[in-house]
Amino acid sequence: MPDYRLNIIITTMFLCGVLTGWPLQITQAAEPVADSVSAETISRIACGSCSKQSQPQPIWNSVIASHPELFIYMGDNIYGDTEDMNLLASRWSEQKNQEGYRKLRESCRILGTWDDHDYGKNDAGR
Repeated sequence: MPDYRLNIIITTMFLCGVLTGWPLQITQAAEPVADSVSAETISRIACGSCSKQSQPQPIWNSVIASHPELFIYMGDNIYGDTEDMNLLASRWSEQKNQEGYRKLRESCRILGTWDDHDYGKNDAGR
């Protein structure tokens, strides 16, 4: 990030703190260090969503056949649709144990985000 942008951010944070009375502490950030994860180039990415954990999921065979290096789950990774946390955990386990999905987890990294079905009721946040 260019220095002027960092200065704008710091100045804005400082003024917000002064004007609102927020306690504010500014420290110098360490220089970024490349690690094996951030330095690796990923060229094959697959994505998907809407996994009904209680039904067969043959799609994983096609996903695995494309040899992704990364799979991005884009929400509705399960259909939890409950406020019962034990039942919700059980539904997550059911998805985790789907044979095709298990094979995908063994073959590449997986990132994801949540949507309504993953942690609560359908469209409850409207």
